[in-house]
Amino acid sequence: SKLITIQENAFSMSSITKICIPVHVKTIKFSAFEGCSKLTEITIPSTIKTIGKCAFKECTSLNTFFYHQN
Repeated sequence: SKLITIQENAFSMSSITKICIPVHVKTIKFSAFEGCSKLTEITIPSTIKTIGKCAFKECTSLNTFFYHQN
């Protein structure tokens, strides 16, 4: 099976530094990455339909955001 939803608080407060969301993901839920203060880079595909409120709240080091169109 393929991951289609990143659930609420899935990576909240984790030490991840970079993430590339797979193309089959459609939804990033509420606070999925909240408080990931070491997260510097995220890549999101155009297949994402919904990004929940506060999904990237307090990601204070986030400085690179790539949006890839298919």
